[in-house]
Amino acid sequence: RQKINITPEQINAYYAAHKQDYTVSQEQFQLAQILVAVPANATAAQRIAARKKADALRKRALAGEDFGDLARQNSDDDSAAKGGELGSFAPDDILDQVRVAVAKLNAGQISEVVETSHGFHIIKVEQHQRSGVRPLSETREEIRARLEDEATEDYLKHYISEDLMKGHHIETFL
Repeated sequence: RQKINITPEQINAYYAAHKQDYTVSQEQFQLAQILVAVPANATAAQRIAARKKADALRKRALAGEDFGDLARQNSDDDSAAKGGELGSFAPDDILDQVRVAVAKLNAGQISEVVETSHGFHIIKVEQHQRSGVRPLSETREEIRARLEDEATEDYLKHYISEDLMKGHHIETFL
């Protein structure tokens, strides 16, 4: 692999020739959450305490604490065991309040605290694929890796067939 050098021009040419491979037909979100649950019959004091807890957890996440660890230790839903991971969703598959909170966020960003009938949610956008062609800046390393893999495979085939086999006497026994 050290002998393989992929140039920016090769990446640009590959991207231009394979744009269809980098086109997202439907917007998708991969989300994680921390839920501070609020019972349906909660008092005003319970709601205020839950909101304060959610605000404090969001601040900790924004300060750099591991979101998955915070979810495992503090989330009040089943996703806590998976570090808050919820999975992938189309925009129509998520609650309206959550969709509004994450619509403009990019991968790695954390939403404001979102209130729903379940309680207070802190949502982390793990991935956000917007419909349309993914920009080259987003796909550059993926393309570089693919081209390096292809070039490495070609190099090894050539090395085996040309250098190794021609430089050695090979006998086959049946």
